[in-house]
Amino acid sequence: MNSNEISEKFRNAGVTVAPDRIEKLMENYKKFSVPQNEVERTVMRTLANENGIDITALYTKTVKIGDLKSEDEWVTLMAKVVQLWDNDHEAVSQVGLIGDETGIVKITVWKKAEIPLLLEEGKSYLFKNLVTNKYLDRIQVAATPNTEIEEIKEDIQAKGKEVTLSGAIVDVINGSGLIKRCPECKRALVKGACGNHGKVEGIYDLRLKAVLDDGKAAYSILAQAEIVTKLTGITVDKAKEMATEALDQSVVNVEIVKKVIGRYFTFKCAPIDTNYLVKEIIEVI
Repeated sequence: MNSNEISEKFRNAGVTVAPDRIEKLMENYKKFSVPQNEVERTVMRTLANENGIDITALYTKTVKIGDLKSEDEWVTLMAKVVQLWDNDHEAVSQVGLIGDETGIVKITVWKKAEIPLLLEEGKSYLFKNLVTNKYLDRIQVAATPNTEIEEIKEDIQAKGKEVTLSGAIVDVINGSGLIKRCPECKRALVKGACGNHGKVEGIYDLRLKAVLDDGKAAYSILAQAEIVTKLTGITVDKAKEMATEALDQSVVNVEIVKKVIGRYFTFKCAPIDTNYLVKEIIEVI
């Protein structure tokens, strides 16, 4: 960036800094053989401190998810929470997917960010000052102590890439069947407790975590209650009855295994990180 571009960033943040002032600072740092990119950061940090500006306000830009390409950028997004995942990481408050009309991206809300609200599936938010990063060459975003999140009334339409997968279910993974979720944040409970809210009276739900093999590759698939019911005929209420009669919640998982293992399916799925969320059952063989 040159002095005029840096001056424009401060102008957008509501502060006027003359380009010649910026030029003088840049020249001073260049005398000490400081790399150009570090000169820019140092000058902006110095001027931000002088004017009482949060440095992230100079870097952040409002973008669409489909425009996210580079890591280590500060961005502001308006997006809907598509899905929240179960999370046992001590340093993570919430993790899941957010989307807008251009795509879907994984978000991690770190506990150190101290975000006062909890994200809820299906609700739309303004995410200010998220930082981008990459994992296995996939762009992601994270909430840090510089992030602000607020719920908005606008219903953002989330559009993600969908793929069609065909194959046999060869394994049903632990965590399938009848589960309980936190009534506040919808996280699956572990031994009756939520990682965010402690001991709570959970809400019953159904899910399937399985491996689909097409003969060439294996895919980790996830199915929520509606899809599980279509695959097995077992509703949440039926699963509760089964567990009550047997005094054992695992009977639901056993029955699900009987109905899906070894059978061939064609699913329309939404990729989520390394998994595939089943959105529609196209064919059952």
